[in-house]
Amino acid sequence: MLSFVLFLIVIALSSIFRLTNLGLIEFKIDEASNLFLSARVLFGHTLPSGGIATSTGILNPPLFNYLLLPFTLISVDPKFITFIIAFSNVLAIGFLFLMIKKYYNQTLSFIVSLLIAFSPSAIIFSRKIWPPDIVLPFAVVIFYSIHKIIIEKKIKFWIPLSAFLLYVIQLDLAYVFFAFILFLFLILSRPKVNIKYILFGLIIGIIPLAPYALYQLKNNCPDCPMVFSVGKKLAVQRSINLFTIPLKITGQGDLRFVMGDDLISLTNNSPLLNKLRNVFYVEYILTVLGIFIFWKKYPKLRFLSYAIFFVPISYFIFRLESSIHYFVILMPFLFFFIGISIYTLLNSKNLMLKYLSLIIFSLIIITSTIINFGFFDLLNKNQGFRGDYGQSLSKTYPLAEKEFENYKQRYDYNEILISSYIPNSVMHGSSSFAQMLYPISETKINLEYIEDNLKKFPNDPRITHGLIVFYTLNPTRETLDVLRNKLTDIPAYQPIYNEVKLLYLQRSYKKIYQDLAVPFTFEYPEHWTLIERREIDLIEVSDENYIFSIQRVSGDQAVALDNFNPKNNEVNIIKIFDNEIKKKNCFVNKKYCGTIYEASQIDGFYYLIEYRIKHGYQELKDNNNPLKVMDDIVDSLRNNEKYKKRI
Repeated sequence: MLSFVLFLIVIALSSIFRLTNLGLIEFKIDEASNLFLSARVLFGHTLPSGGIATSTGILNPPLFNYLLLPFTLISVDPKFITFIIAFSNVLAIGFLFLMIKKYYNQTLSFIVSLLIAFSPSAIIFSRKIWPPDIVLPFAVVIFYSIHKIIIEKKIKFWIPLSAFLLYVIQLDLAYVFFAFILFLFLILSRPKVNIKYILFGLIIGIIPLAPYALYQLKNNCPDCPMVFSVGKKLAVQRSINLFTIPLKITGQGDLRFVMGDDLISLTNNSPLLNKLRNVFYVEYILTVLGIFIFWKKYPKLRFLSYAIFFVPISYFIFRLESSIHYFVILMPFLFFFIGISIYTLLNSKNLMLKYLSLIIFSLIIITSTIINFGFFDLLNKNQGFRGDYGQSLSKTYPLAEKEFENYKQRYDYNEILISSYIPNSVMHGSSSFAQMLYPISETKINLEYIEDNLKKFPNDPRITHGLIVFYTLNPTRETLDVLRNKLTDIPAYQPIYNEVKLLYLQRSYKKIYQDLAVPFTFEYPEHWTLIERREIDLIEVSDENYIFSIQRVSGDQAVALDNFNPKNNEVNIIKIFDNEIKKKNCFVNKKYCGTIYEASQIDGFYYLIEYRIKHGYQELKDNNNPLKVMDDIVDSLRNNEKYKKRI
């Protein structure tokens, strides 16, 4: 009876912050794109062959969208779909409670469940229409299957283990490291293996990949070039932060990234909270201690400690970005290790350790609760955050509904509404995601019909997207001429023309700066103006809004000019002339204020590269297109001799 009561308490407590305030959910490009794909069948389209694109441009497998498909048949309201995702996380925590109770003990299971129920980071990663937010239930099934195989020697559980390891890879390709490492260390622990069950599980795991593989085969594998060039898109420098993220993901995670400057408001409103947040650092110690206790106490399961330890190492070796969502798959294991530490200390014969563990556990739960209440209270007041979270659904959805109220009686009204969240800039013809949604060959055949619809429904974003995909595959001057002519008859072609023109100008680095007075050359857009100021050794290229400059300076000047306020900087490492240097993007209140590169030494001289805006600061939108132009100029920098050989 007590177990059932505790189970209900776990479910209730896990629901408090996950199933409430659904109007305040994060709903931007990724969430809208996922919902758009998941509801395709509902609006008369075929099943999507892939998911949204990764940061490297490769299409994700469509498993996540297939999981959401049945629920979109009930409702495509983002709040409802988010509720389903959040509720699956609640059930996963309840199942984790029952699992740990079965294989360990009830007290430990209750401790672990409360930790994950109140963890701010675990809550944030359970309330979005995004694959990492549904990873926890899959991770719990993997955790459970391992115990079935090792403790109970139930070899049939190789089937769900193999299948779910493949499933998590399909939710995020970065999890391939976790799946491979865990499977390898499990095999090395020499459990009873049944190849037949493993193969059967792999077959079940591959089934959702069939449409994805078929799409790639039918279209000459559009993602293959990106797969082979993925190494170029990894971080230039290995990040030591990859080793700290597993320690902080169990607590507040990366609230600074999520909330931006609003985190300061949250802590200023509660000085006590600012001090209490330090308790999460104790979790770092508890995690390491828990791994050691687990390793010592449960020798049959030691491979779990090794696997969790080697995941960040593999990320580091392969130069993955230090993104916190890559570690969501580790959550149930990490919370379990923390719980083991607290439980062990709680059962110590030393009264001081016993009370200390109770105080620490209580402070973690209290601090987590205060952060969660403060987070949602501030979110409700601001209707969004100035960090990655952006504006909440309750702020943006009414505006979208008002914009498309003339379409309200149409059966595909919701599809129009959702697609309006997807910006034109991600619908370029080079994108596998865009081509999957709007095949260029079909647009070519139906162009006249599509243009008739554009006249009737000029602000339907789906029509605009389809035409942008068609015209941005390889835009030329002739393409722009064609679009200008169409504008006279169909004014709704304006956003399409603007997007194609912008892309064309970005790609048109036809003018080449080459002067024997400096040891390098570069390419820049043909419509930009070049200015040379020989008296101060300055070269500038600019359009009406932006200036890109390269200036030769002395060593002392290089240090003096490299003085952006560190609080406003986003620092990255890039390569210029094969030298790794720092690049600093400056932002003030989320508005771009310039970019400066660490002075690079070439042939005995220092050169300072800088971008700036001609008039004040600017909010960057549509994938920061102006910045991309200037980054491309930097990428085109070549030594004069190398450039001559290239041409």
